Amino acid sequence: MTLEIEQHETENRELQLIVRVDEARVEEAMRQTARKLARNIRIPGFRPGKAPFHVLRNWVGADALRAEAVDSIAPDIYREATEQVDAVPFAPGSLDEIEMEPLVLHITVPLRPEVDLGDYRSVRVEPTPVEVSDEAVNEAMRAIQEKHALLEPANRPVQPGDMIIADLRAEEEGAVVLSQEKAELLLDPAVVYPDTPFVETVVGMSAGDEKTFPLVLEDKDDGHTHELTYTVKVHEVKSRFVPPLNDELAREEGDFESLLDLRIHVRKQLTEAAQRKADAEYVDEVFGKMREGAKVVYPPAALEQEIDRLVEERKERFSRQGWSLDDFLKLQGKTVEDLREELRPEAEDYLVRSQVTYALVKAERLAVEDQELETRVGKRIDQMPDLEEETAQQLRELYTTGHGRVLMANEVLMEKFTERLKAVGRGEAPELSEIAESSDEEE
Repeated sequence: MTLEIEQHETENRELQLIVRVDEARVEEAMRQTARKLARNIRIPGFRPGKAPFHVLRNWVGADALRAEAVDSIAPDIYREATEQVDAVPFAPGSLDEIEMEPLVLHITVPLRPEVDLGDYRSVRVEPTPVEVSDEAVNEAMRAIQEKHALLEPANRPVQPGDMIIADLRAEEEGAVVLSQEKAELLLDPAVVYPDTPFVETVVGMSAGDEKTFPLVLEDKDDGHTHELTYTVKVHEVKSRFVPPLNDELAREEGDFESLLDLRIHVRKQLTEAAQRKADAEYVDEVFGKMREGAKVVYPPAALEQEIDRLVEERKERFSRQGWSLDDFLKLQGKTVEDLREELRPEAEDYLVRSQVTYALVKAERLAVEDQELETRVGKRIDQMPDLEEETAQQLRELYTTGHGRVLMANEVLMEKFTERLKAVGRGEAPELSEIAESSDEEE
């Protein structure tokens, strides 16, 4: 039975359907519903399930029977209607109104968001050169020195630069704000409570000594001053020897022939890290400009679906911490609707970002070939030394099938995506016509 459908697409990517259903189909649904009901209804003069349709309709009520029948066929009508108008719902649709007689269903179908990228290929961003200062290298070298520092028990009073094992306790207006037993504390005034006399006060104490003294700390975030009563009980004093920066330290740190080799290696590592950070910031800036020039239209249901996802994430997070979402909201004096409104901007940002990303990947014809995936999996497994062959094979299957394959493919795809964004931002990307020709040849 063909449905009679009127359709209209709204501004926000919703398809409004008015679906008129043939009365013969409603009658048939009512008869099927009546037969099901008859099994559980006793009507005087008739055996269970044997009452004629007209008797059962009068017994139940024509309107109630019709409503029950419509409920039973509504899902099928929704499916058939969307198939008939060739619509792929992006999120669950809604049945907005039912006119019972004749049967007319008013349905809203959320459609896939629509993205107009505009002239995204004209976006240009000047890269910022990466520089690693000598001071940054020096700081990294000092960190290597500190890593190789030697600690030895010292049978003497505390000196600056020592490591102590001590119980620490701090009170503010009678309330305990810190309580630690046998904490390790490096007595470096640049590290422990800088710009306070803490280290100076502890210097001179010996193992077994306990000292209580006032300590004023300033919270740099809000500028608030905390007046503490601090107690330190020293258990152990350890002298600390920091080795000099020389070739011997370089060889101890790794496969380096000299201190110069180590310094060159450190600078290279710092430069690579700085470049990764700069590249990530560069891609964010390029994407941000592309996003500004894009127009994204999405149905309200898509945003609500994204909010649903974020709410579920919060539930899982609180559950791992031994809380329920309801308990947390009660403590905050909020409702689930309050939470949903708070999450709305985050959900909208993610929705728009993901849709622009999807549109850019499609426009640039980016894809992951099987060979690329196999190469990536091989490299990933090679990074795990001493694997048994059976374990390596299990990992290979994990990364090349099911959900593991999807995750690995997305990883490769996002790398290609960021590289393409960098190329576009620098004006170095291949022409779209060249990409299209290349894709057609591969197909």
